[in-house]
Amino acid sequence: MRSRRVGDLVPVEVMRFGTKKSFKVKLVEAEMISRVATLPETGPKAVPAAGKLGITVEAVPAEVSARMKLEGRGVRVADVAEDGPARDKLAPGSDIVLEVLYPTPRRAVKSVTDFQGVLSSLKDGDYVSLLVQNMDPRVGQRVVNIRVGG
Repeated sequence: MRSRRVGDLVPVEVMRFGTKKSFKVKLVEAEMISRVATLPETGPKAVPAAGKLGITVEAVPAEVSARMKLEGRGVRVADVAEDGPARDKLAPGSDIVLEVLYPTPRRAVKSVTDFQGVLSSLKDGDYVSLLVQNMDPRVGQRVVNIRVGG
């Protein structure tokens, strides 16, 4: 991106629900967004979600779940490996994985075990699409696509 300028058209390929699409995106000036994310202490409750995505997840603390009205859904991203497939896609300490959208069928994530169960069937090169809620209400929900082992 460093060699690009505002106004340039850039070809972009995206994967959504297992379907690859190509677009041309016009670059615009980015707004400066102040983002605060603290990395929680990773104790015995934080569990690596297999090495497939290079992340560690943990149960969402009860007070966070109540404040965000999650009703027992989701796992919080505790750590992201710098060289893992999820680098630059998930924010440790502030992103909560709510659902696995792809591979189908769509499934709510209710625990670390649920999440690990979905990932266990994935192979290198597969894609996983996650519905992610950020703890900052200004950021909200987004779909994150990650290539396993990528």
